[in-house]
Amino acid sequence: MTRAWRLVEPAQYRTMPWKNGGGTTTELAIHPADGGLAGARFIWRLSIASITQDGPFSEFVGYDRTILLIDGKGAILDFGRNGRAALTDLFAPHDFKGEWAAACRLVDGPCRDFNIMVDRSRGSARTRIVTLDAGAATVVASGMTTVLFALDGAVRAVAPPWMPNIGIGRHAMLRIDAAKDDDSPLPIELSGEARAHLVQIDLRWT
Repeated sequence: MTRAWRLVEPAQYRTMPWKNGGGTTTELAIHPADGGLAGARFIWRLSIASITQDGPFSEFVGYDRTILLIDGKGAILDFGRNGRAALTDLFAPHDFKGEWAAACRLVDGPCRDFNIMVDRSRGSARTRIVTLDAGAATVVASGMTTVLFALDGAVRAVAPPWMPNIGIGRHAMLRIDAAKDDDSPLPIELSGEARAHLVQIDLRWT
């Protein structure tokens, strides 16, 4: 049982304007690789948004979205008849539909959030927050692609014999891709010397 793995550092991400021009987003990963906001419809996308002012979110019809605060005091998201979400607790995921009209109001200055978007007609994502308290933990990669993103602190990951001990620094991403004929669950050992949080995303699609 093997996987292809790749460590992606923050300097390798690319930053671009929001689809509606109201802010900027840093793209971490997208599938397919030639998908985008203006071209072919992507199946899934991971990104970090920088929110510097009140205003509407971009619309993404047909996508399921998960968002979590990673820096700053956060924001209040108003979805009209679909309710509201207080994006004020660090690393707490909130789910909503990409077609919902979302008005964003900052709480106290700029903030940044981590975003997961999946075309619900073709794929799904399972999101989990992993907390390490100067110890070890085991996570199970169960997606066609699994991503481990270090929210704070530094973490090490290992899955012998196919993946050596890898250091994941703050806001770096470890991407693990399964073989087409073998996407069975695979345990990964995590360790850290101080309290640290990661977000694990298991992605599947057709």
